[in-house]
Order: sequence, then C-alpha cells, then structure tokens
Amino acid sequence: MEKELKLPKASALGREQNDNLIIAVYGDHGSGKTAWTEEILCRNKQRLLIVDTTGHDYGNEDFCKACHVEYDAVIENLKDIAEFVSRDKFRIVVRCPESEMSVLNVFQHDAEKKSSLVTDCTIVLEEIHRFMDAQNIEPEIANIVTLGRHSRLNLVGVSQIPRGQTNLLFRSQVDIFISFRQTEQSAIKFFSDFDYEKAEKLRNLERGEYELLRGTPEKIMEFINKP
Repeated sequence: MEKELKLPKASALGREQNDNLIIAVYGDHGSGKTAWTEEILCRNKQRLLIVDTTGHDYGNEDFCKACHVEYDAVIENLKDIAEFVSRDKFRIVVRCPESEMSVLNVFQHDAEKKSSLVTDCTIVLEEIHRFMDAQNIEPEIANIVTLGRHSRLNLVGVSQIPRGQTNLLFRSQVDIFISFRQTEQSAIKFFSDFDYEKAEKLRNLERGEYELLRGTPEKIMEFINKP
C-alpha cells in the first residue's frame, strides 16, 4: 500500500501575527447597531476615532451621559485632529463632511517605515457603504483594510444594509460580521451566503439583538475588553 503524500507546511517563524481586526456591523435603521457599537464594542478603547459625518449618532450628549460614554471632543474642523491623535490616549468623534477621506490620511501606511503616522487605534466609519460598492472602494479605506495589521489599526464599518453585496475586498478581509435586524430581502439574501438559518432569523430580531455571521464570541469579547 502506497504511503500518503503529505504536502509541506511553512513554519511561519518570525512572521508577525495579525494584531488588528476588521469588523462589519449592519442593521436596519433603529435596530440598535449604533448604540451597541458606541456603548459596548468601542467603550473601552483608549485610542478611538469615529468618522460620523452624515448625522449626529455618535457623541450625543444625552446618550453619553446616560450610558457613561466619554469623548475628548467632537471635531468639525480637520486641522484640529492633529492635536488629539498625537496623544497617547484619545477618543474623538469627527464630523468633517468636506474632508471625510482626508481624515484617514493620518493612517496612511508608509512602506519605508512599515507603519502609519498614527498606530494602535480603532477607527469607526459610520455609513461605510457610501465609500464603496461591489467593484470599488475608496483607496484610503483599502489601505487600512489591507495594511492595517502592520500599524495595528482596527476598522469598524457600520451600515444599514450591504448595498451592492458589499465590496469584495472589504468582505474578504472582515474578521467579525454582525447583523442586527434586517427587513430588506437583498440583505437577507446577502447574509444567507454566510449562514442561511441565521439570515432568516434577522427579520424577527428585537431592537438590540444581533446575529454573529463570521467570527467567534471569544474574539468579540477579546476586542470589547481590550483598551
């Protein structure tokens, strides 16, 4: 009887492990995704930048007071960002409609230095679907998605439904995929590719309930508890 041929494996010794996460949070309007992202997912982050230019979901004074969520500032002028991101700790909400993608330039990966200007940070992009479709994605986001591990940059993309089936690059790199209630058939169909039974449950979720479609509970809890 012939011996089974075993293919060789690389040892990977000396290769750095990915030390960042790409997280996608989806859900209908009013399903609780933004409150969960702000109050639970990112609450402990000591280096946090939230880009929220389409509304005032993050940094709401009443919400922050009720839920004990704190920020250093809500910034509406791009030039004011440098003051905060140079600190050891910063938690800021950025609302600069004219310069949305320019905000991300401070996280641009420098191949020569093998990192970015700002490292060890969690970035939240509200309404991330506005910056990508099935074929195209803003280069500033693609840079963080593909090279963020070198600078230990976490990216959290928040949106209502996966329009255009979500960008292929983004989808392929997502470590944790979460969805709150979904009522659009296109969204149910999209999530059926991950888990048909969980996708069908999305229609009947109560506010604040969600399904984990990629990743593990342990990985989420590790992220939540890590400063």
